[in-house]
Amino acid sequence: MGTIQAVPCLICGGQGPGLDIRGRHICGSCEQVLLHLPQDHAAYEYCKERIKLIWMD
Repeated sequence: MGTIQAVPCLICGGQGPGLDIRGRHICGSCEQVLLHLPQDHAAYEYCKERIKLIWMD
């Protein structure tokens, strides 16, 4: 039997349960941050650019 290899979080690089979209993973901690991150926060642009990677292939 093969093993399932964990995909690191697209935002923080960590692992753990969360969202899997098109073969990319966003951990639960980053999911919560994204839900409450204001647009004027310094990390907003970084997260936005990382999320764009979900749709590039």
